[in-house]
Order: sequence, then C-alpha cells, then structure tokens
Amino acid sequence: MAAVCVRPLRASDVRQIQSLHVRLPLPKATSAHPAQAQILPVHYSHAFFTQLLVLPSRACLVAARLDHPHSPVAFISAALHKSPGLPRIELLTLGVLPAFQNRGLARRLISAVIDKLHGPLAAGILVHANVAATNSVALKFYKNIGLRISSEVIPNLYRTCPPGQRDAYLVAGRIDTISI
Repeated sequence: MAAVCVRPLRASDVRQIQSLHVRLPLPKATSAHPAQAQILPVHYSHAFFTQLLVLPSRACLVAARLDHPHSPVAFISAALHKSPGLPRIELLTLGVLPAFQNRGLARRLISAVIDKLHGPLAAGILVHANVAATNSVALKFYKNIGLRISSEVIPNLYRTCPPGQRDAYLVAGRIDTISI
C-alpha cells in the first residue's frame, strides 16, 4: 500500500469528503437486515463541514496517499464536549475506502483526532459515537478498539434514511491513544 498522510481538512477538500460520505459502502444485507442502499446513513450539508473548519471544538482529518495528496481515501470528524471534570469526544463520522481498510488507518485517524482536540493522552478520554444498527462492520471495529456497544437500540436516530436503516447503537468507552 502506498504511504498515507493524515492532515486537517481544508476548504478545498469539502466536496471530495462529501462525495466520500455517499460513496462508502455499508455492510452487505443479512437475514436480519434486508438489502439496503450502499451508502453511509446520513448526508451532511456543506454547513456541517464549514463548522468542522471554523469551530475550535470540532475537527476533521483526512488521509490521502502521498502520491495523490488531493484525493482523500479516509476521513474522520469529531467534536470535543467540555463538561466540568469530564471532557468527552464524540466521533461524528469515520470512513475509509474499501481498498484502504484493515490496515490500521481508522485507528490512526481516531488517535490523531483525539490528539488534535484534546492533546496527547496518558490516561484516556471518554469517546462515543452513534453507529447504524445495520453497520455490523463498524460495530465490530469499535468493539475491537475497546468501546462498548449499548444493549439498547436508539430508534429512528437516522430519520432521513429508509425504514429499516434508521436505528442506531451508542458505542462508548475510554480510549488511550497510546494503546489504540
């Protein structure tokens, strides 16, 4: 695999990242979850990405091959929520093109976005995300990095999705970027 660099989102990347959001495939249908559209569950507006560029409590990082630096192959966006004594990071989006999956890139992006929003960690920070109930690949990934999957389904979280694709799980846990 070609070397990949991770860098902050630039305004010039927004259209490509929006395109990646709708190009990334969801897992194949199973008996429990009938055939579905093969895209991420939510379409994010240009305003969402503008907030990622300008709000200091938000971050978006992209990964691109060094030999094609203007063609992102992965992305992550997150928000830092500061509560007295309990800061937490919400992972908003995470996607890696299939040709670049299973190579540690998603872990690298999570570690990098935590470092960007909260600084290098010695102890861990609470990290959470909502994951489509039909996205078994993402649920397995988050479990493998130490997050726990809620036993309760969040019904109709993704209201703009077709029926059967609207439910989600909350995944949460403490992450130490050294061990991810």
